[in-house]
Amino acid sequence: MGFATYNEGFLHFEIDTGRVDQVADLELSIRGQKTEGVDGFIKHRKVKIGSIYYDQSGMSVPISEHILSYLVMLEEGGNYDPFLFESTHRRLSSVSAISSVQLAKDYPRELNMKYDEADVTVTLKSSSRFNLAFELDMTRADTRFGPLSKFTLKNRNLRGKGDVLTLTSTASIASTQLFSESDISLIPNTGEIGVQCSYRSIGMPLFNLSNLPKSTYPHYELIFNAAKEIRPEYSRSFANFLFRVDWTENPERNSKIILDPLTLSYVNINAEQSFSDWLTESGDPLLQYRFSDYALAGSRVTWTQKAKHSFTTSAEWSGLASSLILPLIGASTSETVAVLIGDVPLIKYLRLDGSWSMGGVLDESKSWATRVRAGSAWIGKGTDALPYDRAFFSGGANGVRGWPVRGVGGDPTLIGVGDLRLDASIEFRNKVNDYLIMALFSDLGNVWIHESENKFRDVAMSAGVGFRFDFEFFLLRFDAAARLYDPTQNQGERWLVQGPFRGGVHFGLGHPF
Repeated sequence: MGFATYNEGFLHFEIDTGRVDQVADLELSIRGQKTEGVDGFIKHRKVKIGSIYYDQSGMSVPISEHILSYLVMLEEGGNYDPFLFESTHRRLSSVSAISSVQLAKDYPRELNMKYDEADVTVTLKSSSRFNLAFELDMTRADTRFGPLSKFTLKNRNLRGKGDVLTLTSTASIASTQLFSESDISLIPNTGEIGVQCSYRSIGMPLFNLSNLPKSTYPHYELIFNAAKEIRPEYSRSFANFLFRVDWTENPERNSKIILDPLTLSYVNINAEQSFSDWLTESGDPLLQYRFSDYALAGSRVTWTQKAKHSFTTSAEWSGLASSLILPLIGASTSETVAVLIGDVPLIKYLRLDGSWSMGGVLDESKSWATRVRAGSAWIGKGTDALPYDRAFFSGGANGVRGWPVRGVGGDPTLIGVGDLRLDASIEFRNKVNDYLIMALFSDLGNVWIHESENKFRDVAMSAGVGFRFDFEFFLLRFDAAARLYDPTQNQGERWLVQGPFRGGVHFGLGHPF
C-alpha cells in the first residue's frame, strides 16, 4: 500500500527446472521503474495524496463540495491506496446525477527522501437531470399476481446535493384469492391505481455530514403514497407518509439499518353487500374488526445483511406514543379504549419479523438454497384485532406451496391469516441448459392466532418440483407441490397416504428465495 507506480507488470518470475529430484526453484523479483533521462531502473517509492481537485465542468448542476468530499474516500496527506480509489469511484458512480467518473493522478513529485506526492483530479460528467420512464412489470405480492405499469419522473439533482425527487404513478390488475370463498381465481379480478412522491438525499438529519463515518454512507428519505384498490369483495383506499433514514452498519458484511422513525397511515375499506353479509354471518366481531377502517402512527426498524448468509429482521409498532402526542391535537386517549381520530381508531400493535437464507453450489450445474422465516404480532389495549394487511399469510408461491395463498392455518373463520408465522423451505436446483432450471423443493410451516392450541401439531408440509425458465432479463417460475401433511383435514386423513391427493400449482417471477 502506498506504491502508486507499482502494478503486477513489475513482477518477474524465473523457474529453474534443472534439478533431478523433480523439484523446481522459483525466484520472484520486483523490477524497478524506468523513467526518461535515467539510466537503469529506479526503486518504487511510496506516494502520498497531495491536493484533491474537483472538475465539474461536465455537470449541468454542480454537486456541493461538502457532499463530494464525503463521497471521496481519499484524504489529502494520506497514503496511496488502490482500494480507496476503487471505493471512491464506486460511491460517486452510485449517485444517479453522475454518469461518468474519472480519477486522474498527476505524475508523482518528490516530497521527501521517503515519499513522493501526487495530486488527484476528480472529473465528473452529468447524467440527464430529468428522466421520464415507463415500465411494465409484474406484481410480486404473496397475495396477488398480475401485470403492473409504472410511469416515473425523476429530478436527479434537485438542490445540487445528489438528491432525487421522484414522482410515480402506477396501475395494475391482478388475480387475487377471495377471503369469503375457497375457490382459486386465475382470472384477474382486482385493480389498483396509485401515486407516490419521494425525496431522497445523502446525509442524516440533525447530524453534520462531515462528522459521520464515511463507511456509513447515510441517506434520508421522505415518502408519500396513496392508492385505491378495487376487489370483488370490497374497495380499499389508503394513504401513507414515511420518514426514513438508512445507513451501512458494516460494509464488510454488507449489512444495513433502515429506520423509519415516523410512519403515518390511513386505511378506508368499503365492503360490498355480499362481503358485509359474510362478515355478519360469521358471528365473529374480531373478523369484522380485521376489515374495518384504521389509522396508525408508529415506527419501524429493519436490519439486513446480504452475504453468504442473508438475514433480515424488523420490528414495527404503532400507538405506543399516542398518549404523549395525540393530546396535542385534541384527541382523547385511554389505555383500555381505542383512540379515535374522528371516527377512525388508531391501532396499537407490535410486530416482529425475520428471515434467514443461504445457498451453495454443488457442482457446475447444481446448487441448493434454504430459508427460514418467523414472525409474531401482538395488539395493544384498545385494539381488538390486527388488521388483515398487517397480519401474516400462509401458502402461495412464496410460502408452503402445497396450498394456495391463505389456504392453510389462521383462525377457523378466516383461513390463512394469523398473528404468528413459522415456515422453512429448501430447494435443490439443477441447471439443465442456459434456459431451463429444474428444482426439487420441500416446505413446512403455518400461521396461527395466539390462542391456537397444539400449534406444532398443525405444521403443514409439502414437497414438489419446479421449472424455471431463464430469459436473462427475468426468470419465469412454475412450481407444483403435493401436500404431505394437511392440518386442515380431520385426524386420520391428514397424511398423503391417508386421503385423496391434494396440492397446489403456482407461477411467479424469480426464485422464491
